[in-house]
Amino acid sequence: MRRRLRHEKTITILAWLGSILIHVVVFSVFGAVPFRGSGQGAAPQSKPLPAMAQIKQAMNMPAMTPKPKVKNLFSSRRILRPVKKELELSTVGKIDLGEAEEPIVGLFSEVPLDLEAIDRTGSEGVSFFGQYTGSRKICYVVDASGSMHGRLGNVKSQLIDSIQELRPDQFFSIIFFQDGDRLLEMRGGKLLRATPKSKEQAQTFIDTVMPSGPTNAVNALRRAMQIRDSLGRAPELIYFLTDGFDLGEGAGVEAFAVQIENMRKALAPGTRINTIGFWTELEDVAILRHIARQSGGAFTNIE
Repeated sequence: MRRRLRHEKTITILAWLGSILIHVVVFSVFGAVPFRGSGQGAAPQSKPLPAMAQIKQAMNMPAMTPKPKVKNLFSSRRILRPVKKELELSTVGKIDLGEAEEPIVGLFSEVPLDLEAIDRTGSEGVSFFGQYTGSRKICYVVDASGSMHGRLGNVKSQLIDSIQELRPDQFFSIIFFQDGDRLLEMRGGKLLRATPKSKEQAQTFIDTVMPSGPTNAVNALRRAMQIRDSLGRAPELIYFLTDGFDLGEGAGVEAFAVQIENMRKALAPGTRINTIGFWTELEDVAILRHIARQSGGAFTNIE
């Protein structure tokens, strides 16, 4: 019985070995013969590449174009280059802003304009005999006494040019003084808006004035300080031009200047007086300089 079982087991093993050998031979034969399609002239199929061959082929392929990088147009943090900024205003000098980020926004809205500095040193705005101002309300007080014969023509020309420079948002008034206490005022000495019509009327008025009589500037300055606009405000600046004063006996330079300053403090404390001497004597130059300095104005001597 044992011999029979051993014999059957041996036969089974030999059968399996034979089957494996037959399959190996068959697969070898099919692998050696190329597969052709049923149609004539069909192109032979490429033989599958081993894994290593496929890897080498992939390595030898041309490199792919890299994906372009997109620049971020909107950054939450803007890097600004520090620059040295210097704002130059001919009227106020130089303002050093130091290190600042660019751009500077609203710069001029943060730098107030010093109108008083313009009157003293600047070259912007309205001018009268080289004195510039940016004041909006201006009163011109001009000597038209007899001593101005041969000189008043030049003064009138400068006065007309100054009024023509006024902007539409500015106001002006004109007062000529002559014959002692006599005053010549345009339209009653009101502050007029600098419209084209007002400028034309001013030129006509100026052309009609002729020099006459002695010099008495006190009443003219007092009248200029009393002028008010529709809101009750006095002129911001008075241009005062004369060739000299008739002070009379016993009147001193400082006393006369103090008289004018006290009058200004009482009638128009916020008004500055720019004085202009037109071929004046040394004593009169001293008075004009005192008047301008006490009111915060400027002085110019024309020779």
